[in-house]
Amino acid sequence: MKNNDLQKDNHIRCAYTILCIVILIAFLIAANWILPNPKYLNTYSYIGTAITIIGLIIAVFEIIHSLVTTKAIQKQAQEKLDGFRMVDGNTQLIECIDTLDKVNDSISNDEYFTALKYFQFYRRFYRRIHSNYNMKNLKLSTNDKRFDLIESRLHDGRNASSLYPLTKRQKKAITIKVLEIKSLLEQSIKTEGEENATS
Repeated sequence: MKNNDLQKDNHIRCAYTILCIVILIAFLIAANWILPNPKYLNTYSYIGTAITIIGLIIAVFEIIHSLVTTKAIQKQAQEKLDGFRMVDGNTQLIECIDTLDKVNDSISNDEYFTALKYFQFYRRFYRRIHSNYNMKNLKLSTNDKRFDLIESRLHDGRNASSLYPLTKRQKKAITIKVLEIKSLLEQSIKTEGEENATS
């Protein structure tokens, strides 16, 4: 809280303290002619009871209003936080897509060791996204069978000799699986963006 806010708060406290003192003095002065007269005393008691009830009602509803307002503020803050997390998650997904492009580029150049390292990096990175970001519409599970299949085929490519390299058909099969994963990631980004726009 800033100093100006503290000063304002102190001013308000000073104001109602002085007001309470003035009212107390007024009551003490008025007591000399109110208390001896039963008529005035009954009227004073009736008005005091009504004011007390009204004050109690106001206090209760102010508490309710404060609770509702606090809840609304918390909800807005959570929505903003979810929005920031979604944007950050989408950024991470774009990084995953870029990594998958590097996997396919390495496969095209018969650099299976490099392709394997890129794909293993992608798997770790995507697992972190899945666990750290509240992205409800991810189209791809971290246990997708294609992950193990691609990694296994890349191991085969890395271990293949120059005399018995992977065939074009085998390379194409790996590339197609990588593209399928990439397409699902792109759909996840699109869906999350649409959800944010409509909320």
